[in-house]
Amino acid sequence: MSSKLDGWRHSKNDRKLLIVDDSLVTRKLLKRAFEKANCVVDLAENGDVAVEKMKISLYDTVFMDLDMPVLDGIQATRQLREWEDVHRNGARQPICALTSAVLDDAERRKLIELKEAGLDVFESKPVNVPRLMKVVDDVSDMFSDLRMTTGQGGAEEGEKFAPT
Repeated sequence: MSSKLDGWRHSKNDRKLLIVDDSLVTRKLLKRAFEKANCVVDLAENGDVAVEKMKISLYDTVFMDLDMPVLDGIQATRQLREWEDVHRNGARQPICALTSAVLDDAERRKLIELKEAGLDVFESKPVNVPRLMKVVDDVSDMFSDLRMTTGQGGAEEGEKFAPT
């Protein structure tokens, strides 16, 4: 695997995360917390920006707010999953939904919709930073066997990871 895959699963102490939330306060809070834990953190203020970032860079974990303007978290995840199926041979970046909605058995329909969209993990807002750090550890271990390949070897930094 090329070393220029922009932070993808290099080690437990060198994780790359994407925080997607329309709240500047939430983005800054999570960025500071994860940077203190030696993570590299990118930010996106809506799903449209997030999808473009996820096409270019690979992240160990993406924290995706569900309720955002421009493109919400469910639509953004669906777009990314469709793109991944074509350009990354079905390999998936792990995405953790952040939602203020209560998702219990009474909301099974909503849970099914979120899973079908391609969201992997669900966490509640307001965010609990120690819990999200555990999500990063757990999700990174679950997805650690993924290998990203392109049509012509490793991609250069800044390239999209689509076969040419």
